Amino acid sequence: PNQAIWDIIALNVRIPDQVLGDLRAQIAACVAGEREYLDLFRRYGAAEMARYIEALHDYAERLARAEFLDIPDGTYRFTDHLDGLGEDPAPIVFELALTIAGDSVTADWAGSSLQVAGGVNTPLPFTKAAVYTALRSVMTADVPNCHGFTRAITVTAPLGTVVNSVHPAPTGARGITGYRMIDCMFGALAQALPERVAADGPGGSTLPSFGGYIDGRAFVFSETFMGTWGATATHDGQEGVPHMGANQANVPVEMIEQAYPLRIQRYGLAPGTGGAGRHRGGHALVRDYEFLAETGVFSVRSDKRAFPPHGLFGGKPGQPSSNLLQTAAGTRVLPAMLTQPVTIRRGDVFRHVQASGGGYGDPLLRDAQAVRHDVEEDLLSIEAARAEYGVVIVRGAGGPMVDGAATERLRASLSKDRVPV
Repeated sequence: PNQAIWDIIALNVRIPDQVLGDLRAQIAACVAGEREYLDLFRRYGAAEMARYIEALHDYAERLARAEFLDIPDGTYRFTDHLDGLGEDPAPIVFELALTIAGDSVTADWAGSSLQVAGGVNTPLPFTKAAVYTALRSVMTADVPNCHGFTRAITVTAPLGTVVNSVHPAPTGARGITGYRMIDCMFGALAQALPERVAADGPGGSTLPSFGGYIDGRAFVFSETFMGTWGATATHDGQEGVPHMGANQANVPVEMIEQAYPLRIQRYGLAPGTGGAGRHRGGHALVRDYEFLAETGVFSVRSDKRAFPPHGLFGGKPGQPSSNLLQTAAGTRVLPAMLTQPVTIRRGDVFRHVQASGGGYGDPLLRDAQAVRHDVEEDLLSIEAARAEYGVVIVRGAGGPMVDGAATERLRASLSKDRVPV
């Protein structure tokens, strides 16, 4: 290692121990990968390795094309959004035309918003990765994740847009755009493969970031906080899971409180937030962060406030997200995405409630005992059970019970006003 370079890096970051540790971990991974890869070449020779590598790509392509042949031909369109940046956000639009033609797929992003001043822009390879992720997730075969799988897929996007940005567009916060492109793909795929796609979820991770100094040392805590899912054709939305496009987990409370001047006052599910449906969406997660240092700065990147997660096939939307900063002066509603950090002081509490999952199917078809169970778990009120699902719950000696006759009458009455989906 060139120690001078390491010293320069250490002097130019706020938390050198963590940054240098990350770099060393990446170098160690590269060394291990190189060692094992070269060992394969030594054992089998370059010609044999090249033959097998190409065979793997060909095999993946055959499987992918066979999967695409099973999807009905057509062009499936979907529009999705990011809420936008700052105090007065303008929606950022994603327009997708997904065309299935025989054994090939084309994803065209024409009509999407022009690139923006904030860091949510993406280069075209990132957009391609989002398309590949969504398509791979709806396949029934175990298709290898290699280049051959992508040969049957074409991705196009106009230059200068948020999905195919050009210099000097900032891209450092592009993760949320990747999530939204995957969500957009699912919105289109739901029209062709309704049994394989979940209703919409909270749109990826929320990034709360706290920074400052304590005892003369800098600290930075930034979490990728998620998540829940929308419902599917076969089950309720999952809770405590990351977005399809992520490989992340929430930081345990004990690790946060041991390493940073923060106290987690609350962490759990937000009752009554899952989108109603035959299968309901997952409930929103909520986390309250109390700041314990004297002063610091805070920022947040979130979404799905102006455009809540959609339901599918009669399922209701999920609840929108919210950001609240509670200070001695009162409670302040923060934008979904801050473009400038705000000052935070000892005792201030940031509360984030993520968006919840959308529902799938007509809520009046939900199993009444499943509704009763949510009431019993304090995830649904008796009033909401009646209003959303047409299920009449009464309190009994052994807990909440379904009044079967009253439920049947109420659902019959409510269904007269419903338009089939």
